[in-house]
Amino acid sequence: MSKYPESHPRYKLHIYEGVLNLYYETGMETQGVIFHDNRGNHGAPHWDVTNHANETVNYHSLEWTIWFQCAFFRYNIKIFDKENNVVYEGPLTNDKRKIVASKYAFSFLPKEIDKIKWIKYCVEGYRAELHTNQLTMALEKEYNLEHKIGSFVHDDLTSKDVLLFNVTFGKDKTIGYWVNDDYLEGGRHPWELSQIDWRKK
Repeated sequence: MSKYPESHPRYKLHIYEGVLNLYYETGMETQGVIFHDNRGNHGAPHWDVTNHANETVNYHSLEWTIWFQCAFFRYNIKIFDKENNVVYEGPLTNDKRKIVASKYAFSFLPKEIDKIKWIKYCVEGYRAELHTNQLTMALEKEYNLEHKIGSFVHDDLTSKDVLLFNVTFGKDKTIGYWVNDDYLEGGRHPWELSQIDWRKK
């Protein structure tokens, strides 16, 4: 159990608003279970210009997409149905047994929600508010992040290799990295961390 309360800045989560969805393209082995943030919405000409000339369609940018994935990420979600009623509010954790039982047809199935309901929410694009420490590619680019959550980095303050588990943003695009070390409660400035040269290990 952590010595720090959930309200500690090291656990601050990013808030996204958008829709749940399933994503698949040729070559993928499973259906990708994803969340589209509204900031990635953009209008563009319909892909079928022959039958939909001069028609505009709303597309989602994959750079503003959250792919539910590794154990380093924390997810808390509020899901709304088409009548704007809350159908689920709480954490999401991947259920590996469900994944296996489904013959790996889906990339993520939560323990907390029945499989049929969860797939329905995704297929029908239910609206949701997602709180997570995971960052979209768009935010990683915007803040020019050198290190990614879930990676091991060298802590230049303690001369130890540590796990980076969260990134927070302050005013004027300042960046705070959070690592699994108690020195200074785990908070680091970007210049206090460096990449690990694995060739020298």
